[in-house]
Parts: sequence; structure tokens; C-alpha cells
Amino acid sequence: MRALKRDDRGHVYVGGISNFGYFRPDRLGKLRYTCLSDSLPVNLNMGTIRNICVEGEITYFQADRHVFIWQGGKLYTLDHLQEISASGIVHSKFYIVSSRGLYMLKGNEAVLVDALEGIADCKALLPYKDKVLLVTRGNGIYMYGVGGLKRIVTRADVFLQRNGVSCATMCGTLLAVGTLQGGVCLLDLEQDTMEVISTSGGLQDKTVQGMLYDAEGNLWLGLASGVDYVRLDTPVRNLYGNRSPIGSGYASCVYQGKLYLGTIQGVYRTNMPYEDGSDFLMDFIEGAEGQNWSFLEYDGKLFC
Repeated sequence: MRALKRDDRGHVYVGGISNFGYFRPDRLGKLRYTCLSDSLPVNLNMGTIRNICVEGEITYFQADRHVFIWQGGKLYTLDHLQEISASGIVHSKFYIVSSRGLYMLKGNEAVLVDALEGIADCKALLPYKDKVLLVTRGNGIYMYGVGGLKRIVTRADVFLQRNGVSCATMCGTLLAVGTLQGGVCLLDLEQDTMEVISTSGGLQDKTVQGMLYDAEGNLWLGLASGVDYVRLDTPVRNLYGNRSPIGSGYASCVYQGKLYLGTIQGVYRTNMPYEDGSDFLMDFIEGAEGQNWSFLEYDGKLFC
């Protein structure tokens, strides 16, 4: 299985390698599978279903070079010459991205709306105000609106290019971007502020393969190692997640713009603020070995 989507009528649509269909509960509540791809021609090389979108009573199954449209009990096939990198429904319109550019579905035909090679590795199509937001794997973030398709510059550009985008989702102005090597980047498009949550912040691993916001605006992540839940409505963050390489902590303070941590091993120091997403680089204070219990700033000096 590579794609999963539920509609408002209780259908659970699924797609995988050369197969797609839906589950629906019977009168006893047990999910029963109906295969839709069995009705396709035998010689059709459908490939793998990568994404499923639902708009009203229409369901779109996006494969490598095809889009299959399930509507009114009938299945329609849209062939595409180039490999499709992403698809999505934005403002009730179905879009796809391939190597030639951005396409919009009109009837059963994909119409090119803007040709731009930079979006060929697009990983997500998302709504932002009255525009379409395109997040690429390593070529930045783009916006499509009245003036056409344009790249926007953000504080997250270097981080996303370095770590590789795998997926993205949107809640209001807060764009959450999952990466292959750096965890999650939270980017506020209005304020251009950035925060990174990775293994140093409690994630099981740094590879995010899927994500979504829930009704409370918190974030669910599908990782290589399992499922994580990120509470965004709390100001509390972890420095080292569940396993701290600097030992158990007993005291902390901010002194002359640096964060000092007193642990069972001794005293460590790091810069503040810390938001670029890399692991916390701690300097061990020589001469302060052993368990540290407290800090006190007095007369411009720091006592421990």
C-alpha cells in the first residue's frame, strides 16, 4: 500500500502497486474490499498509486503516468506523457505536476497552466489563501496565482535543500515540511519564522514519510520508525528527546547569551537561540566535572 484516503461516506480508498480500490464496512461493521483496478485493460501498465484525492463524490487515484477518476460508479483514465511527481486538490480544482510544469484538470483533460522546470520534483500541492503552494524536494517553494508561477524565498530554503523534502501539509499560515534527513520544519509564511523538530526534540528518527494536522492543529507524523505526535499548542520542547548524551539534568540557566546545563556528568554550554534544526552542539566546561546541582549568577559571574 502506498496511498490511503477516507471520504465522508465511509469509503476508505487504498492504492498500491498495480492495484487500487476501496474498503467499506458491511452491515456487521467488517471492512470489505472492492477492487476498482480490475476493470482496467490488461495491457495497461498502471504502475504504482502514489496519491489519492477526494472532492465531493469524485475520487482521483494518481499513478506514475496516469490519473484514474472514479465518479458515479464509473472509472475514467487520464493518460499523461511525463511522470507525475505530485497531485492535489486546491480550491476544488485538481492539479498535477510533471516535468513540463503545472497542470489543472478540466473535464477529463489535463491542461498546462504554467510551464516551469524547477517544480519537476514537487512533493506537495497545498492551498494558501487564494493561491496554490508547491513544495519541491530540493528546489524551494513556489506559489501559483494570478501572476503565474513564482518562487518565494524563505528562511527554510537552505535547511530544506540540505535535508531533502519528503512531504508537506498546511494549517492556516503554518507550513509543516517533512524531510528525509532533518525531521520536520515548521515555517510560518506570514511571519517568516522557522522551527525545526528532529531527534533532538524527541522524534524517533529524522525520516518523515507522511504527515497531517488534526482538528486541534497538532501534527501527526509517519516516520521510518513509527508514528509520532507533535503537540504544537505547548511551548515545551525537548533538547535531546528520550536519550540524552550529556546525562541526567539537574540545573539550567541563561548566562551572557548562552544556555548552561548542569548534569550528572558536569556543566555544558551551548548558544541561544537554536532553531536551524541541526543537533545541539554542547561544549563541556573543563574543570566542572561531576554532578552539578545548581547555578547562581552573582556580581557578573556564574557560580555552580
